[in-house]
Amino acid sequence: MGMQYKIIYKKGIYNGDVDALSRMTHTQVHLCVVSTVHHVWLQDVVATYSMDKKAQEIMEKLAAAPDHTFGPFKLVQGVIRVKGAVWIGNILIIHHGIFQAFRTSPIGGHSGFPVTYRRFRSLFRWVGMRQFFKQQVQSCMICQQAKPEQILYPGKLQPLCVPQGVWKVVTMDFIERLPTLGSFNAIIVFVDTFTKYAHFIPLEHPFTAAHIVDVS
Repeated sequence: MGMQYKIIYKKGIYNGDVDALSRMTHTQVHLCVVSTVHHVWLQDVVATYSMDKKAQEIMEKLAAAPDHTFGPFKLVQGVIRVKGAVWIGNILIIHHGIFQAFRTSPIGGHSGFPVTYRRFRSLFRWVGMRQFFKQQVQSCMICQQAKPEQILYPGKLQPLCVPQGVWKVVTMDFIERLPTLGSFNAIIVFVDTFTKYAHFIPLEHPFTAAHIVDVS
């Protein structure tokens, strides 16, 4: 290629990394293992298809289809899927096992019927699933004690407006249960939010709203 280069020897003490590789013995045995993950519970799910009439009908139609697709159902490695969710046969033992495993996990929790059903429905499907979840949530004491907040998420925080002048916006607070001095045992505090100037007025507890108006 027309390049000029020169080969220069470098002692091993000055080239430790390369020297270590060149002196490595070839008698060492390296074991390379390729591991794969197999979901054991999927085998139990596939086993439920032979005991469920609805699953058998779906399997027959999927087997006859050229692309293993029938309506919303699709056969993926022997597992029936509905829009990505795993189809489960009508076997109550499998239903209870999946429900308990998911609900006791950190991401599951006892979130009540609407949230729990929506999460499960994106992962699993079976006949009568909605009614099954209603019964399970109603029979769970922790789910009944949980009080999820059924409101929309709040919007962005709205900062307070800057006052246009002195004593335009005033805050009021009370300091009570103080040692008695004369007849006073409480203090009312007025603070101007613009200048942070404050007034401290002594009060006698108990007091009324009319008395606060007179004092202010």
